[in-house]
Amino acid sequence: TDIVPTNEYWNYDMVARDENNQLLHGFVRCYSPKPVRAVEFGAVIPAKIQQEMHFKTGYCDVHTAIPPWRRTDYDARVPGAGTFAGTYYAYGEVLLLQKKAWEGPVSSEGGHHYIYSGLTDGNYAQDQSYFIPQELPWLVDFDLLKIHPLENNFGMGSIWMFFGRDKLPESEAAFTEAIDRFLAATAVFGHSGLLLLDRGYRYTLRSYYMLQQLQSCYNRSTVDEICYTDPAGCLYPTSKALVNNCYQRSQVVVKYRNGCVVAANGSKT
Repeated sequence: TDIVPTNEYWNYDMVARDENNQLLHGFVRCYSPKPVRAVEFGAVIPAKIQQEMHFKTGYCDVHTAIPPWRRTDYDARVPGAGTFAGTYYAYGEVLLLQKKAWEGPVSSEGGHHYIYSGLTDGNYAQDQSYFIPQELPWLVDFDLLKIHPLENNFGMGSIWMFFGRDKLPESEAAFTEAIDRFLAATAVFGHSGLLLLDRGYRYTLRSYYMLQQLQSCYNRSTVDEICYTDPAGCLYPTSKALVNNCYQRSQVVVKYRNGCVVAANGSKT
């Protein structure tokens, strides 16, 4: 998704154009290569890397963090110019080329990973625009029913992706509660654990051992039933929970086809 002018393959015609026919910027100091050229070099560069490094897996940064329409190439010389479909199919092919090169799984940054589910094997399971307010209910259905069968995402992203980079509590007691909330969300959304490296090994070990055994059960199965609880502890399927509003309590019970049951209390009250 990014190329710098110091790259040995650099030339101006490799760079995508925006709607004003200017070079399309990517990350800091980078430009965005034409998606069709990304596929071309996606078959070249990983093969060279693999000759030297012999990887078994890869992290394909950025691709699933941005929607394909943010990297649309408006260069009229390119087939599919001005369409995000060209970017989507190109990035999907890049991810498949990565798997082929490493002969193993490929993960990415996440955030818009629902579009690429199955093309990647996992992502940071982040949705910062939804979760950072920490006021919106835990609706797990789309994640568990549509994404979970196709790939294995991790954490809720990192803990700061879940709470906000500058919003993690300072006190030890409040931070412990935040860890509990993070781990509970990770489990009930059906994600693998993300190793926490914030504030010492106490929390690192906790993030590992609290989920390591449980995730081995739910990651290998698909969902059979999703329910939300009311104040009396009665369970309601999503269709009824949306009507009686008990879904807003974020108290969720997920039953898997292999018999695993995950119950999580995401309520802040």
